[in-house]
Amino acid sequence: MTQIWSLARLGEDGRALQYYTLTDGENTLGRATTNSIALPDSTISHNHALVVCQPEGVSVLDLPSSKNGVRVNGKRAPKNVPQTLQKGDRIKIGVFELELVPGKPVTPPASAASTTAIPGNTTRLPKDAGASLDQTIDFNSQPMGESRKFFALQDFCSLLTENNDPAEFRRKSLRTLLHAFSPCEVHLYTPDRRLGEVLTENGEKPMVRIANYLAEKFQSHQHVVSIPGSDIARHQKNVGDFNYLVGPLRPAIGVQEPQVDDRCSEFLLLVREAGCAEFSRDEKSLLQTMCELWLKADAHLTKVQAIQRENGILKQKAGAGGLIGGSQAMETLRQEALIAAKTNITVLIKGETGSGKEVVARFIHESSQRKDAPLISVNCAAIPGILIESTLFGHVKGAFTGADKDQKGKFELAHGGTLFLDEIGDMPPEVQTKVLRVLENRTIDPVGSTKPIPVNVRIMSATHRDLQDMVAKGGFREDLLARIAIMPIFVPPLREHAEDIDELAQMFLSRFCEENGMPEIRFSAEALAAMREHSWPHNVRELRGLAQRCAAAASSALIDEALVKRKLADVRRV
Repeated sequence: MTQIWSLARLGEDGRALQYYTLTDGENTLGRATTNSIALPDSTISHNHALVVCQPEGVSVLDLPSSKNGVRVNGKRAPKNVPQTLQKGDRIKIGVFELELVPGKPVTPPASAASTTAIPGNTTRLPKDAGASLDQTIDFNSQPMGESRKFFALQDFCSLLTENNDPAEFRRKSLRTLLHAFSPCEVHLYTPDRRLGEVLTENGEKPMVRIANYLAEKFQSHQHVVSIPGSDIARHQKNVGDFNYLVGPLRPAIGVQEPQVDDRCSEFLLLVREAGCAEFSRDEKSLLQTMCELWLKADAHLTKVQAIQRENGILKQKAGAGGLIGGSQAMETLRQEALIAAKTNITVLIKGETGSGKEVVARFIHESSQRKDAPLISVNCAAIPGILIESTLFGHVKGAFTGADKDQKGKFELAHGGTLFLDEIGDMPPEVQTKVLRVLENRTIDPVGSTKPIPVNVRIMSATHRDLQDMVAKGGFREDLLARIAIMPIFVPPLREHAEDIDELAQMFLSRFCEENGMPEIRFSAEALAAMREHSWPHNVRELRGLAQRCAAAASSALIDEALVKRKLADVRRV
């Protein structure tokens, strides 16, 4: 890179408080201290964004793992799509606002005494201590001092503010322990002393698997204890080459409920090779604090999850609608729908089959002044041509054989509200003429009646067909198209906003579990990645079906990649 660039952290007055010099290639930004630029803020994900420096320029990338996104010059950056930056462009991540500046400026004296976390449990020295901006102290090479304890505890505490489910909280907590204590392995044992989860420093299989006798012994401890491998080597082979730090996940003595059997509790096991430093008193103290926080966070998240589940049920019962997704495509669609909701303008919703056109229509209706009146939907493709006229306009007694009483049509039933004509491209030509008359006169003529009935109805239509092409071929009235398409809205296919698949899939999965009285199930990160690679020819409808099939076939609380791929293949074989 011929040009050197830096990111200036700006204060509320717009002045630079600190500078981060960028290196060639990828510079990671996030809350974890392992990032190139660590940004300690609970709203920032552990691995949030990338700033890439290349000879041709600088770009920023909002990573899929970020929860709250990245804004460039006030506009939300799309997920996983590089955004080219120019001199003076500003990036907003959480509470941090960073400006791209050329060169390698010097941090202003006013902020020189502040410290900032950088990768590897390190901290920048204050300028007045005689250190340059690039000098660091590596706490991994020293005893566990206050600074390293602070960064480890800060990283762990930030997890408590995230909107995780209990299972995700545990996985993230284990990763934090792996970074904070530098063990070779971190184990989490279940109350029945089975190895529930394990993380290793190299990602390989664990070297240690303790016997049930030792697991029972470890589980019985009331507080964090450090156990040299030499003390337990006589009880089991191949464990003497390691030292152990045991962290019981149980309420403190004197605060647990009387009916709780304190022997049936989870516990953590940190494993470190005997050739490395033994676990210190500071590390025991830190793990004790983390275990106590872990218990409180786990209980809180379980309660929050139950409240969210109940809230979802109440929303469904209340008929609350919404357009799910944080992508740029969905944000554009949401804004267009809200504009349409402000008036009674006639809307034509266009999009592929299964893309969610009716969901958009419901969102517009429920966001409009007509939300307390009915929304009546008619699928024009599903009603035989001989019946559609009676279905829409109603009929009077004796109008035709079998008409033994007056029957209101959909237009009249939607009086005061909205009539949604789905697949209007399949409407017979003679009925198109009558619909055009309703739009012009705001009256309907029931079949067999000579008395017009006034109606106050907002009409929204939808189609997956090319109505302009149908007009050219004589299959659709040009004047009707002009009346129904005053405000056209296009619903993008799922493949064009694949970054929303994670949220949509989990929403469908949770809804199915709730409706069928099943415990909560989630997709694994690998399963979601596999779904993002699928082409989704049948769009959101296909995704919903996949979530339901996976839920019905799931054998655990986490749906893995193999099950997702198997269920996708099942559809292709049908």
